[in-house]
Amino acid sequence: MLLFSNRYNIRKNALGLTTMNNLGLRIFSSFCHLRKGTLRTNNAAYGVRHVVAHRVSAYGLAIGCLATTGQAFSLEADKAVRVTPLGAAQHTWDGAAIAYPTGMAEVTGMLIELAPGAETGWHEHGVPSFAYILQGNLEIQLRDGRVNRVGPGQTVAEVVNTPHNGRNVGSEPVKLVVFYTGVTGASLSKTAPMAKHGTD
Repeated sequence: MLLFSNRYNIRKNALGLTTMNNLGLRIFSSFCHLRKGTLRTNNAAYGVRHVVAHRVSAYGLAIGCLATTGQAFSLEADKAVRVTPLGAAQHTWDGAAIAYPTGMAEVTGMLIELAPGAETGWHEHGVPSFAYILQGNLEIQLRDGRVNRVGPGQTVAEVVNTPHNGRNVGSEPVKLVVFYTGVTGASLSKTAPMAKHGTD
């Protein structure tokens, strides 16, 4: 580990952030190899399209954790590099604590698109997920009547094991990128029974 640290100049700066030289960054990037997913589904009934973008190997994530043991990853000073924090969460948007599932970790990224007026339909996720809204205005509703509205540039830590429905409430398509922190072989989402009228 010491040899690894010396070669790639991995160290903590005065702020306690982990840094590495450019060679280390290139090695880190090569280990975090992404393999294209093969799942592509279209939900014509709701006007929703799901595209599985990438799945990150657990080995790549392990190397990333090894190289970024600090509170945050500090890149070397470079005017060509700009880092913009998008969000962080310990709880889902309904207030529940986020807990990762046990098993062989697998992170899945999806680009989800909803046409104007389209709905996802009532569904739930068995694993934590984090979404970034690229375009449009999305309304997420729970069975108890709670609603979360998000727009371009906003993030949301999605509810887990809780039925919800997403709806495009704007005049343009909604596009969001979602990352699911699941385990190999586990379902990312499943259909939930439709909410009954007047049910809390």
